[in-house]
Amino acid sequence: MASYAAATFRNDSNAGFTLPCEDQPKRDRFAPWWGMETLAENMQQAARPVGRRAVLGGMLGGCLTLSGCDFLGFKTWQWNQRLILEVETPQGVVTGGSVVTIKVGSSPKWAPGMGAGGMSGRVAAGEASFIEIAPGKYLFALLDEGTEQIPYYTFFPAGDNDREQQAAELETLRGVRRVPHDRLPLLVTFTDINDPTTVQRVDPNNLAATFGPGVSLKRITLEITDEKVTEGRAKALLPWLEAHYDKRLDGNRFGTLEASNRFANDLSAGNFDTRR
Repeated sequence: MASYAAATFRNDSNAGFTLPCEDQPKRDRFAPWWGMETLAENMQQAARPVGRRAVLGGMLGGCLTLSGCDFLGFKTWQWNQRLILEVETPQGVVTGGSVVTIKVGSSPKWAPGMGAGGMSGRVAAGEASFIEIAPGKYLFALLDEGTEQIPYYTFFPAGDNDREQQAAELETLRGVRRVPHDRLPLLVTFTDINDPTTVQRVDPNNLAATFGPGVSLKRITLEITDEKVTEGRAKALLPWLEAHYDKRLDGNRFGTLEASNRFANDLSAGNFDTRR
């Protein structure tokens, strides 16, 4: 698997989908998955024309909407994590990070949809980690479909693929570990912080090419924490965020191969702040 820093969006499993057991008043920006209410409605609809099956369908629908998810094989886990950036500069080490909430879940094989029998996850709340390297020059570690995958590769041995067990451990685990270099998040900056179209990729191996001599990435660490989700910092720094929740950073509504600025067309406000 390529580094997280090598592409804008990655997906090692089914990351980025809405969890089936969450009470979600508004749809997530990432691709929606089967909600419990939808599943119950479909089962009840199928059962209505056939007498005894209608009773069973109604009972099953009630279980899906009223009972705990574990009852039918749906499982969910949640934890808070902080991605911490540490950068060497001519003025000394600059460090900082933001806390986000991660929600993941698994579904039984019998469940409808592409995610049946697998794991899904997303950043449920929070904003991207960022630090000011020099006056007006910022380094951002973006949120994307790989964000919820980073703790698996950071806290557990290579080759251990039991994601359900790992997710369960992450709910209670507390600590800080260095993120493997091949799992770093996508790093970006803006030549003009007030203009989203000036976004550009930053090479983690060569920050000096972007920020000047003497600037280098010391390390990126991940902390599983009880601290609250970071709020307001990204919106305060990037006043244009609110206007880009329904379009890409280049102003286009959708991603397109014909975009004049392909990189800005790949990104949206959701890469910097999950909240509308």
